[in-house]
Amino acid sequence: CRTQFLCMLDDDLRLFVRDSVRGAGCGKDGKYALKIPATRDISRLFVELRSQLDQFAHAGVSMRMGNQSRMPGWHTGKRMVYVLAYDLNVLRQYARFDAVAHREDMHVTLELLTHGFQNSVSYEFAADQTYASSGGEKAAGRDMRESSEDAEKLASAFPDFVKVSEKAYK
Repeated sequence: CRTQFLCMLDDDLRLFVRDSVRGAGCGKDGKYALKIPATRDISRLFVELRSQLDQFAHAGVSMRMGNQSRMPGWHTGKRMVYVLAYDLNVLRQYARFDAVAHREDMHVTLELLTHGFQNSVSYEFAADQTYASSGGEKAAGRDMRESSEDAEKLASAFPDFVKVSEKAYK
């Protein structure tokens, strides 16, 4: 990348935005509502992502699962996946995407956070993937054993922040 900023999007990304008709995205039943974003919403997301990089070394979008845990807006020190944006001047000094083969987004985020670079994550927007319906990790050519080994590497490199637990994938 020859620019100062980089935004990486997952190849099977599905974006959502909080439903502004319901105020802060929360309906009368107390549940948050997400909707498919309009083109103007997506354009606004990328403008906001870029502006976050004026203050933060990395920024992203919350996962759909768990998005309801915060009010809409930008929050620091949160998990970001599927939509990842970086100031490459900082990234190149402190982290690499090829340090682990799997969970590399988590590895880069942890490297930057532990080097003192806070992130900014949107909870007005949310993202998830569609690949699970077409076979998930295995269909994508990923090996779960190798992915689990990389999880152990993350736990070893960041013992204060990463705990490995076994869970059944659907």
